[in-house]
Amino acid sequence: MRYLSLSRWLARPVDAASLGAFRLLFGALMVWEVGRYFHYDFIGRYYVEPRFHFTYEFFPFVAPLPGQGMYWLFGAMGLFALGLALGFYTRWSALLFFLSYTYVFLLDKTPYNNHYYLISLLSFLLIWVDAQRWLSLDRWRKRISSSQTIPFWQLFILRAQFFIVYFYGGLAKLNRDWLMGEPVRLWLAERTHYPLLGSFFDTETAVYFFSYGGLLFDLAIGFLLLWRPTRLLAFGGLLFFHLMNNWLFSIGIFPFLALAATILFVEPEWPRGILSRLSRSNFRGVRHAHMPNGAARGRAGSSNLDLLRPQSFYQPIPASPLTQPARLNLWTLSFIGLYLALQLLIPLRHWLYPGEVSWAEEGHRFAWHMKLRDKEARLELKVIDPRTGQIWNANLAEDLTADQIEKMGIRPDMILQYTHYLREKLIQTGLDNPIIIANAWASLNGRPFQQLIDPRVNLAQVQPDLFAPSPWILPLTTELPRPVQPVLPGLTLIILALANLGLALTIYLIVSPKTVTTQAHVISSDEGARNPQGATVKSKALGISPSGRNDMPEQLPKTNLLVRLNRFNHSDEVTPSIALSPAQVIELAKVMANLLPYLGILLALASWAMTGQPVYLGVALLAALLAAVWGFIWAVHFDSAASLVWLSPFVGILAGLFSLMLLIVSVPV
Repeated sequence: MRYLSLSRWLARPVDAASLGAFRLLFGALMVWEVGRYFHYDFIGRYYVEPRFHFTYEFFPFVAPLPGQGMYWLFGAMGLFALGLALGFYTRWSALLFFLSYTYVFLLDKTPYNNHYYLISLLSFLLIWVDAQRWLSLDRWRKRISSSQTIPFWQLFILRAQFFIVYFYGGLAKLNRDWLMGEPVRLWLAERTHYPLLGSFFDTETAVYFFSYGGLLFDLAIGFLLLWRPTRLLAFGGLLFFHLMNNWLFSIGIFPFLALAATILFVEPEWPRGILSRLSRSNFRGVRHAHMPNGAARGRAGSSNLDLLRPQSFYQPIPASPLTQPARLNLWTLSFIGLYLALQLLIPLRHWLYPGEVSWAEEGHRFAWHMKLRDKEARLELKVIDPRTGQIWNANLAEDLTADQIEKMGIRPDMILQYTHYLREKLIQTGLDNPIIIANAWASLNGRPFQQLIDPRVNLAQVQPDLFAPSPWILPLTTELPRPVQPVLPGLTLIILALANLGLALTIYLIVSPKTVTTQAHVISSDEGARNPQGATVKSKALGISPSGRNDMPEQLPKTNLLVRLNRFNHSDEVTPSIALSPAQVIELAKVMANLLPYLGILLALASWAMTGQPVYLGVALLAALLAAVWGFIWAVHFDSAASLVWLSPFVGILAGLFSLMLLIVSVPV
């Protein structure tokens, strides 16, 4: 039954307008991105000038096109993106753009960026969805059915993709460096010359505002977008966050791509309504001019002109009555499950390796670790002739560009990859079994420089293993410089406020007298004498049927303690008896279970503040998790429709998150 419910939920038809709008915006942004590559000559810089390319492990055969081939390829890619934007042979445009863009992406690790990976994933998904069903040339050319609806799974999978990007980006920020304000402190120090906000960037307040603000934004924005009451707040946060990032860091197309993706989270018919309001007045005169005296327009969709007229894009989709809800076939459901499972698991693979992922870089790619570290490197590759003992430094500039050398210095896997290329090159010159060692030093987030690679290891003989840690990468041992102003006091105040809010909110939901309302009245004894049905009326006032069964009226709120206790009171008395029945004792136990976690948070934090022992923060974290679980059970079981009830588990989650932050920054490394 659960499988059938999920299948029907994903298969239910929704308006195709929001998906069609995203297709148009995505294609337009990709045309702009291709134009940027031509304008700044990134094509020659990344794919034509280098003599050696750092290919990905499973794709060593990928190589750039010769001559001017890469420029022609990017020109074709721009046409594919334009076709996608216009909805012209939409699936073919999406397929060709995906193949060409992914081919370019796989050519070299040097320009790797998380949003390049995201673009490849999005173009792949657009192959399989019906993004051409609204506002496309394919509709005008009658290459698709007249339906302007899509199954909901097509929106769901794109929403899930962006949710994962944001949420995993937030999880990655739950590390000691970020919570201590690095590398944000370094980045802001380089921007103190900015107008208006430059002086603010030089303060610790700015450091923690951007560090913790970015963390909370990434963790919460997906939920805020999915919940309709908070969606407007989420849109405002997205505008501020992405435009600020674009101003501070110049991170390319990602801020605009993320803003375009918000169209996926609105109601599916929302773009159609916007177009209706914008177009109705402009085309009213044209419509009447072409149809004098109310002339019949003929069958809907009978001509290409009808499909091109604006009203065909903004008229609401009539709901079609379905006697039996549609269900997804097994192949579609398997595709959704497999794709999302990979997207959830691949970013977690760095936990298979010991040490700091930002230092060793093992599992760093494809994990949505976005703008998370600042790294500097100094690298020399020393070649030793085993026959003569002669030592010399390899000329890196002979094979690599400045960009490649800079990125290779901080990424051990690229150092090893180039070392193997250099070994083969030396063997071809007549040097058998050369010894190649790395004199590599790096600094992570402002730490003092330390050696990144063991200088005693002959990298020419090391074989890469994707599924095992690399012992030749030295662990991070240098300490992060302590900030001038501590962050702990501020976080302590925040979590104390959250705990008190959760406690007060829980008590309000339980015992607030404002929710005690009844529709029946209690009659007096005189009235009962005159009314032979008085006993029945009196019983209804208490929620009791004449047979003694508990028939609590549905109009009574379920969150009030007094009302909940009355559900188990079978007496004819208006005032419940002082002696509690076993059922009432269970009810009181549930109430206390909801209150105690917040009391535990307060006591644990007070103990930590007095003793400084991190174990009390662990107790606070556990209590916060219990508060969230009990709050969720409370909301689901008693009044899931009331928004206020859901604040209790939300406060518990926030209290747990802040407890975890305190624990991370308090435990010495």
